[in-house]
Amino acid sequence: MCYVVTIFVGVSRQTICAIERGKYSPSLEVAFRIANMLCTSIENLFYYEPDIEGEHEFADGIIVELSWDGDDDNGNKAGWDVPKIMSNETNDGQHVSIRLAPWPVTRTLIWVVAAIHVLNAAAVWLFYRVETSVMQNVFVKLFQVSSEGKIPTWYSSCALLACAVLLFFIALGERRDQNRYVRHWFGLSTIFALMSLDEATAIHEMSSGPVRVLLGTSGPLMFAWVIPAGILLAVFAAVYFRFLLNLERRYRNLFILAGGVYVLGVLGFEMIGSNYLSTHGKNLTYGIIATFEEVFEMGGIVIFIYVLLDYLENHVQAVKLSFQA
Repeated sequence: MCYVVTIFVGVSRQTICAIERGKYSPSLEVAFRIANMLCTSIENLFYYEPDIEGEHEFADGIIVELSWDGDDDNGNKAGWDVPKIMSNETNDGQHVSIRLAPWPVTRTLIWVVAAIHVLNAAAVWLFYRVETSVMQNVFVKLFQVSSEGKIPTWYSSCALLACAVLLFFIALGERRDQNRYVRHWFGLSTIFALMSLDEATAIHEMSSGPVRVLLGTSGPLMFAWVIPAGILLAVFAAVYFRFLLNLERRYRNLFILAGGVYVLGVLGFEMIGSNYLSTHGKNLTYGIIATFEEVFEMGGIVIFIYVLLDYLENHVQAVKLSFQA
């Protein structure tokens, strides 16, 4: 039935499914289209329940509404439009509406990651093949990923923090719907917030020295932080195994894809680079290996952000944040 309504009404399947679950209120035009298709009146299909209890709780404040629906207000596909921000005055104060559709956000992030690695390629070439000046050294420190350049590190930390925020919104929606794995969603949000902190402060790299001395590692394990990281990853997989199985197949596959790409970069290429560095030292080849490491890390996070936004679009629809002035 959902697919039939989608064809005749001219909106996405996700929008129709969200309306059926009561998680999305259609525009008046879409409501008329649905009623006409079913040969009935709007009153027989929809009813309004005002939120009287909290209607004026945040008067003269700011209400921020975040939505992830890929359709515009008339139910038409948003396509590849950029994220939209709208602001207007309401009886409850300033109302800011932010629409973050999955594909436009993902496309933007792909362009950002591509730009970072174009600049990194220039920084790698300058570092290993050109006698650099003071200004060139500044450029290298800003953009070379193999030396944890300031800009790539800042981006990665922000991207991980964005995942934490999106996971938190999902957890709120799952708690509202009284779903089984609410704690797992909140746990994921906390984990990604800590990963963001670690990316910004490089705490994991500080553990390499003590672990290497303790275990006497070298070669692929010269960056010895991968050992405790691997143990934590195994514990994480055991704890979240049933959670992953409980996801819809599409989301389960995308979660595995995003996680696999990210882990291949974080641990796989890290160990490859570690082995090469211990044998040949730092050179252009090592810079290329480090670049692939960051490409897979950032790519995995871009995929994951898309998955989270798509999940929000289909299961949460919108989040309202109210701030009292």
